[in-house]
Amino acid sequence: MLLRSSDGRYSVQLQNDRFAFGWHRTEPIGEPAQYDGFESHKEAWSEVLDSLEHWHTNRFNQKPKYRLVELSYSNAAPLATGDRTKKLSEIFTFIQVKSRSVIAFNTGWVESILPLAPGEPVKGTVSTQVALGTAPPAQPVLTFTFSGLAAVAEGEESEHILDLVHTKIREIYAAAIIPDGD
Repeated sequence: MLLRSSDGRYSVQLQNDRFAFGWHRTEPIGEPAQYDGFESHKEAWSEVLDSLEHWHTNRFNQKPKYRLVELSYSNAAPLATGDRTKKLSEIFTFIQVKSRSVIAFNTGWVESILPLAPGEPVKGTVSTQVALGTAPPAQPVLTFTFSGLAAVAEGEESEHILDLVHTKIREIYAAAIIPDGD
């Protein structure tokens, strides 16, 4: 269950094994937002959790049990400033610093399964995540995930849509991955 405050700033997510409390930016991208920092958020999280536990104990005569703790930060910043677009090396300092031991870099993109005309709604997508990384015992690897999702329109066969998703995944793979020549 996901609950949000009336202004959309805070959320509470309840699952059988977890409780999540979130702060959400509601200002447009590029506009300043007032975030009071981790300690303040942790204090608010604790107050909301105490309230939930009190209610749960009174209602069910037991305190809820949690198996996971999750913390994530997400943000977006505009790349364009005036008439200029920033380069990645202007955003990520580790790209320029030779003393950093970067062992992985991740990229992802989403493509429409079918070509789109301007203003046409997307019928399905393939999400792609590609990364360089290291697997035990310190072996460099290329990791990639392709996930397809498409709605089956009225009167169409799901097998046909599955074929379209598969075809798009193979197309992206062939366009993105250089064969090793074996």
